[in-house]
Amino acid sequence: MKGWADVEIGGHVGTADIKLRSMGGDHKDKAVCDVSICANVNKGDKPLWVKGVFFGGLAEMVAKNVKKGEPVHIRGRLRTEEWEKDGKNNFSIVCEVSEFHFLSSGTKGE
Repeated sequence: MKGWADVEIGGHVGTADIKLRSMGGDHKDKAVCDVSICANVNKGDKPLWVKGVFFGGLAEMVAKNVKKGEPVHIRGRLRTEEWEKDGKNNFSIVCEVSEFHFLSSGTKGE
C-alpha cells in the first residue's frame, strides 16, 4: 500500500517579507513562495513551525496579500527537508500547499 501524508494546519504567519520566485528547469514560468506558519496546539506548548510552500497562482496571491501575524488555514501534503550544518543533521517539516484560507482573527487573547 502506498502511503500519503495530507494535513490541515491552522496557525499564524511568521514570515515578514514573502518573496515570490520562479521555479527552475522545465517549470521556470511557475511561481513559488515559502511561508512559515506557527501552529500552537495548546496554550503553553512549544510552538510547531511548518514551512508552507505555495505554487502557481496560489503563490502569487499569497505573496501579494498575506502579512505576518495573520491567522491562516492550509491544506496540503507533508514532506521533510533535510540538511547538514556544522556536522549536525537537521530537518524541517514542509507542507506543499494545495488549499489556503484566511481565518478571522477573532478577539485578542483567543
